[in-house]
Amino acid sequence: MHDTLEDCAAALDRARYRVLVRIFDAELREAVQKKLPSCVVDSSGLFADAVRRARCVIGTSSSVLLEAMRLGRPTGQLIFRDSPLFYQSGWLLGCNTNWTESFSAMVAGNPDRMSRQRRTLEENLSDTDFYSLCREVAEGRMLESPRPIDLADAEFENELFRAILGWRATLFAPLLRLVYSRRRRNGALPQTDADPRSG
Repeated sequence: MHDTLEDCAAALDRARYRVLVRIFDAELREAVQKKLPSCVVDSSGLFADAVRRARCVIGTSSSVLLEAMRLGRPTGQLIFRDSPLFYQSGWLLGCNTNWTESFSAMVAGNPDRMSRQRRTLEENLSDTDFYSLCREVAEGRMLESPRPIDLADAEFENELFRAILGWRATLFAPLLRLVYSRRRRNGALPQTDADPRSG
């Protein structure tokens, strides 16, 4: 990992790009600063603020790169020997990279690569807020009107009784159904037209 990161930093330094570094691991940050002494280190600001200041973003495979792509920044993903590729970014940067050509294409916002990034976003991001769905489930609003129990449900219930109780289902099923029907009458369960005694 160090080698690829240091190669990238050295190539950025040779090309004289202005670079904002957000690396929170002290050892990695120091390695980059040695290869890229002109970089500005940002360790306190928000990622969204930093990415708005950048024309391009380079990083390791994480949700940060998806966010950078969502904000329309040409995005390069550093590839290490054993690193998994969870999604495709516009640029894959690793040991065989032509850094000069890659950086130039990123700064220019190569249309084919930017189109690839948009496809990646379509495949990996949803407009639905996951946390609002969790809140709906926790508050009981997700299934405000559950579907009524039908004959298929009743048959499934009968199969469960037979599988769990065997021959005893004949003895205990009526008791279980009595409890079930009382709970349904009290509003704890939805009403159904199916006869749970069938089968």
